[in-house]
Formats: sequence, structure tokens, C-alpha cells
Amino acid sequence: MKTRTLPLLAIAALSAGMLTGCALPFGGPSMIETDEIADLAEEALEDEYEVTYRVDDCEDEEIEFAEGESVDCIATDRDSDTEYEVAIEIVEVKGSEYEIEVELGDVITDEEEEDGGDTGGSGDGLYVTNTELAETTVDALEDVIDYTATDMECETEELELTVGNFDYCYFTGPDDEVYVVEVEITDVDEESGQYEISAEIIE
Repeated sequence: MKTRTLPLLAIAALSAGMLTGCALPFGGPSMIETDEIADLAEEALEDEYEVTYRVDDCEDEEIEFAEGESVDCIATDRDSDTEYEVAIEIVEVKGSEYEIEVELGDVITDEEEEDGGDTGGSGDGLYVTNTELAETTVDALEDVIDYTATDMECETEELELTVGNFDYCYFTGPDDEVYVVEVEITDVDEESGQYEISAEIIE
């Protein structure tokens, strides 16, 4: 799956109450709780996608407060309850201030939660690849924009064709701005595998 790295990163100053472990000689912490990093990731995701996420269930309770340290968590869309893998990395540290980079990954399905396996098209349901969904999204936007979004890319490698499932796709307009499209599955014919979508440019 093609993931998207957020260009605008969150910066936060730490207070003593946020820290665990010993302080470094220059006043910085040696460890940081991942709950604090997750809060910043929520802000960064909302700024980028204009969607409110809850970021929690991080694999570690705390990580070393140093550049290059990272943690994997779960980002949950607060409106749809869809869960995504999310990776958060500390990319810059200045004293007790830090900058993070957030990478939103695959949708987490029930199969993945139960057995930790890949959620691709190996299940019994119908799936659409990100390439096919991108082509369908381009067609759906023909009456909305007056040009063809030839570079359309969608996030989820294989999206299950279930009414209500959605994904985010991206394309670059003639003004060189990157636009975000929210794509939702609105109808599925299980016999033929045909499906319909709604596509809305949200940014």
C-alpha cells in the first residue's frame, strides 16, 4: 500500500508531568510516554486529512526520547470507527521540544485483529485494488472537475467491497496543489462484483 507522510509535523514542549525516566544533563527527558506522542499524531492527522482520529493502542508505553525512535499505534476514525495502522517517528529533538512524522497505513480488518495476517484479498469477500479504485474515482469526478486526474492514487492496497467502507485518494490539480478525495462504497452487486462509489473532494 502506498502511504502518505504528513508534511506538517506536530511540535510540543514537554512538562515534567509528561515524562518518565531520568532527565538528561541539558534538561531533556530520556524517555517519553507514547500517549503524549499519540496526542500530537491526532493533531497532525486532523490537520492533513481534515478527519478526526483517535490514536492509541501503541505497541510500547514509552520510547526513548531521541531522534529516529518510533512506535506503531492504531488510528481510529472517530466518525466511522475504521481503524488504521499508524507509524509515528521522532524526527527532531531540540532540548525538551520535539518534532514527529506520522505515516498512516493499512485499514485493520477483523481478520487482521484476530490472527495478525495480511488483510489483502485472501478472505471470502470481494475486494478492489487501489489501482482499480483510483480509476473508478477518476471517472466519478468527471462531472466535478474540468480535467482528468491522471495521477490519482488511493491509500488502501485492497479495499473490501462493503457498503460504507471508504478510502482516501489523492491527485494533483493543474495548480500543482494536492487534493484529497474521500471515496465511499455505496452499492455492491455480489454476483457480478460491480460496485458504485461516492467521491468527494475534501481538501
